[in-house]
Amino acid sequence: MSPEGLPTVVAVEERPRPLSRAAVVGLLASVAWAVAYFALPWLTFSPAQRTRLPTALEPELVALEEQDPETVARYRALLLDVEHHGSLTGHDLRRYVRAAAALNRALEGDAPAGRPADRAAVIQRALPLVAGVLAALPAASAVAILLLLSRTLRTPGTLALTILLVTGVVGSTFSLAWERWADALATEVPRGAGLSTALAASLAQASAGLFGVKARTWWRVYGLAALVLALGAWAGWAHVVRGWNP
Repeated sequence: MSPEGLPTVVAVEERPRPLSRAAVVGLLASVAWAVAYFALPWLTFSPAQRTRLPTALEPELVALEEQDPETVARYRALLLDVEHHGSLTGHDLRRYVRAAAALNRALEGDAPAGRPADRAAVIQRALPLVAGVLAALPAASAVAILLLLSRTLRTPGTLALTILLVTGVVGSTFSLAWERWADALATEVPRGAGLSTALAASLAQASAGLFGVKARTWWRVYGLAALVLALGAWAGWAHVVRGWNP
């Protein structure tokens, strides 16, 4: 009590909330994913491969030049990048897959909708899907970065954790599938540091989303992530294998 008989108000200093480990790991992993995608080589080529690729593909490009000059020009630009730099970043790889998809359509024609698992049709439908995944993963990582920074790296919300979990699972699956595909084909193209970094970053993103939940939010994060992954996997399978077009 104060001398005047009035109660004394004691100011209590509010301690700042500590940083969330899940938010810090998710932020670092998402930044690493962006760096791996835009700055690090995903595929590297030997000097012999750098000169052999343009020579091997030139006859097909010449044959298609009158039919689709824009696609041929994009493809040649990518081959020049390979010849001069000897590597492709994740962003370059997406451009290459898009150009390959357009070149495939020019050579084979459009696959009829609803056509079942014919190899040529499956390849034609898979290429744009791969290009879309390669565009969606860095975009989702950028959204995760913004959401985590908006909370100043405190406890992440349901949306941020779901994005981290889905992006991590899809990115890890894509990176591992690429490794297995390259090994199965016994390809001579070695994988670069960017692909390994993207795999490690994806695993860290998935871990942040998986273990960053609280008792009140785990069912929302896990349920929403499972729904998104299940719908995405079904839609991808139905489009590529069964020829379904939404």
